[in-house]
Amino acid sequence: MAHPHPDVPRIESAANFRGAVLISPWVTFDISAPAMKSNQYKDCLKDIVLRYWGDQFMGAAEVDPYNQPLTAPPNWWSTLTVDEILVVAGRDELLVDDIREFAKKLEASHDTTTTVITVNEAHAQPIMDKLFGYTADGEQARAVKTWVSSRLSG
Repeated sequence: MAHPHPDVPRIESAANFRGAVLISPWVTFDISAPAMKSNQYKDCLKDIVLRYWGDQFMGAAEVDPYNQPLTAPPNWWSTLTVDEILVVAGRDELLVDDIREFAKKLEASHDTTTTVITVNEAHAQPIMDKLFGYTADGEQARAVKTWVSSRLSG
């Protein structure tokens, strides 16, 4: 909405969204970040699979902020039509370095951005926990629930 893609119809909104939650966002298809190696045995993702998926998604397209948000300059995010943003990731996931870098860009131009990097959790941990049938919430799930509920109650 802040930067409509030329090939996608523009969406208009009379007001900002109250909030957005990004759970382990995949912000670049580059697999050279140090966490790709240091977390290779801790995460459910594998770098070779990420490379394949990224190549399939990109096809012949050029890299741009629409398909790899980490490539956008920080000020690109200053006009987002959202009041607050929560970014959550696990310290043990392959994407954590890129997510941290992306979150810094968001924080630099969107001062109501909150970033939570949890210990001993991997990619999309709240979702993976539910898929495996775990009933106790981990740190990421608690962070998301607390953040969302505090905004809905106001």
